[in-house]
Amino acid sequence: MGDIDNILSITFLTCFHFLKSVDMYITKSKYYEYQGCFWQINSSPSGCYTPMLKSMYEQLFNMHSYHARLLVVRFDLHQKLYTPDNKRITKFIRRAIKQLSSKYRVKHIGYSWVREQKIAEAQHYHFVLFIDGKKVNYPIKLNAILESIWGEMSGGFRRPDNCFYMCHRDDDDTINDVIYRISYFAKAVDKDKKPPQTKNYNSSRIKPNPEALNLGN
Repeated sequence: MGDIDNILSITFLTCFHFLKSVDMYITKSKYYEYQGCFWQINSSPSGCYTPMLKSMYEQLFNMHSYHARLLVVRFDLHQKLYTPDNKRITKFIRRAIKQLSSKYRVKHIGYSWVREQKIAEAQHYHFVLFIDGKKVNYPIKLNAILESIWGEMSGGFRRPDNCFYMCHRDDDDTINDVIYRISYFAKAVDKDKKPPQTKNYNSSRIKPNPEALNLGN
């Protein structure tokens, strides 16, 4: 029975690592296909994890099925101390959605984040948020809310240059700009300094609008 158990154990581990490698496939292509279209991505030099790309772009397009115009806001969250889990960012998201939903009277707020750690003592998070562009057309007050929430919880809130886009549903150029910009989140480096059970990315769970039969209208 010992030999059989060892064989089964080895087989299980081999299958597990194979499935894991398939799940976290890396593309080094300059383009990523989504919904029948090829979008330019920033895959150099490390390549991009395709599950992360799919997760982010799914939320972008699903949000567009509800809103012809989206405000897309990109920011970074830094913290002073390392944590093995993502409880802090989960709490941040819960508080942010509650406050933004109340202030702007919006039903849907989409988001994606990735966890990274290179040489710093603590991890940081890259974050993109999608919200109705008719209700929020400039991010100053929105960023102030987010910065206040994160500041109370942890530490640094960073707004990179050109941190937002007003993205129209039929404006492929701006959509591609957004897709290229946030594809950086999916780069295949700096994402392994965490326990195996801790996620290094996550997104909202916005489903497509079932009433959006023709997104061109």
